[in-house]
Amino acid sequence: MPEEVNSYFAEMGRIAVDLANNAKDVVQFGDPRKAAQLRHDDDVVDDLQRQLFSLLMDREWKHGVAAESSSKPPGLQKSQSDPGLHPNQAS
Repeated sequence: MPEEVNSYFAEMGRIAVDLANNAKDVVQFGDPRKAAQLRHDDDVVDDLQRQLFSLLMDREWKHGVAAESSSKPPGLQKSQSDPGLHPNQAS
C-alpha cells in the first residue's frame, strides 16, 4: 500500500473498532452518549473516505487506477459478450 494512504486506512480502522464497541454498548446498555458518538464517528469516517477518494482519483496519483482508468469506471462499462448486461452478469 502506498505510504500516502497508510494514515487514512489506519485512522479508519481505529474508528471502525470504536464504532463497533460503541454500537455494542448502545444495543446492550442503551447508552445515549455512545449513540451520539456513533453519529460523530461515522461522519469522521465519511470525511476520511472523501479525502482518500480525492487523493486516489487525483491526476497526480501515480500508484494505480486513476493513472490508467478510462472516462468510465470498469463496473459501468457494458460487457462485450452481451451489451445489455453488466460485466458481472455476463455468462
